[in-house]
Amino acid sequence: MSARHLSALFGTVIAVALSAVVVAVPAHAAAPVWGKIGGIGVGMLQDTVIYHYGVGERDSCTDKGCADVRYYGKVQVVFEHGRVAAIYCTAPGSLAGRGCPPGFALPDRVALGTPVPYAKRWRSYTRYTPRDAQYDLYSWKKQVRVGGRLIGIYLTVEKGKVISIGESALTG
Repeated sequence: MSARHLSALFGTVIAVALSAVVVAVPAHAAAPVWGKIGGIGVGMLQDTVIYHYGVGERDSCTDKGCADVRYYGKVQVVFEHGRVAAIYCTAPGSLAGRGCPPGFALPDRVALGTPVPYAKRWRSYTRYTPRDAQYDLYSWKKQVRVGGRLIGIYLTVEKGKVISIGESALTG
């Protein structure tokens, strides 16, 4: 075979391989759902999470439960009273996070790195100042209802981009 034929054949093989990869990736990605990050959801029983994902990396535990249990090396989970009370993931950097699961985005397509304009409201999020605010970070929140459960969605923004995404159970 000539170099021209090999080049054409080699290019075809690569194109076929790449298209197979592109087609295969969406088949494994789950549709985003409010209240879940990486398959772990707000309100899930702690026993269910442990059954499916193991005990995780525990940062601190008390007789009331474990805070900041890490799964996938990335997702932080707060258990209270035997259930997932909050779940979040944070970009590497100023908050010392480890990122989110690959391809993770909220149902409204907000993901780590999403640009956020300087405003009081954006995409139904409201800018607010949390009790433990840091002067160089901005916080955003909104509420969504999932199956009768009220979920708080929290974003932390630094230099105009989302660096942390959190979801927690709310009462009301």
